[in-house]
Amino acid sequence: MPTTDRYRAIAAALGAAALLCATLAGDVSGATPSPDTFNVELVIFRYNGTVASPEFWDVAPQAAPVNADVPTTPADAAVPADSFRPLNPAQFQLAGTEAALRRNAGYEPLAHFGIRVTVPERDAGTAIAIDSLVDASSGISGSITLQRGRFLHLELDLLYTTADPLPKLLQPNLPAGPMTFRLHQDRRMRPFERHYFDHPAFGVVAIITTVGGSSD
Repeated sequence: MPTTDRYRAIAAALGAAALLCATLAGDVSGATPSPDTFNVELVIFRYNGTVASPEFWDVAPQAAPVNADVPTTPADAAVPADSFRPLNPAQFQLAGTEAALRRNAGYEPLAHFGIRVTVPERDAGTAIAIDSLVDASSGISGSITLQRGRFLHLELDLLYTTADPLPKLLQPNLPAGPMTFRLHQDRRMRPFERHYFDHPAFGVVAIITTVGGSSD
């Protein structure tokens, strides 16, 4: 399925609400956050059946077994865990998106998480490892980077390792068995809008919201 057709299928599955969000995540206490603070939330999902596409895709360095260490970010470049804060489910903006994906047999949610991070103006961003934010059984690892200049940019460098890749994703001359796919994209982001990152094996719906009011 061509990328544009797959995007239309995602949009149809999620409904019109999947393209635009007009509410800000709720907070529960009294400290005022920095105006440079953002919530970043992702829903990561795989395609099932005919939704997946055999078009060009990246395989992480040689088809990797499930337990292989295939880093996307040097260890000394990752942001320490205490420099950002995970969001709790009550703060999620994409709960409806995840629910819509679960109702559609063509998609299978793999991970849903969010973080609150402070990014100074004109900051190139530093990769944040997501391994502590997702269940190990999801097969998802990698990093996210929020860059702030004239515009906000979200860079995703994600790996998805699966023991049962769809047959249409298998290419000649690759060994059978578990495979690791890589999604590496940089996208200009508008706050409060939902954005779709596409890969033939898996996809991501992401939203960035500016933080105002109170913070826990």
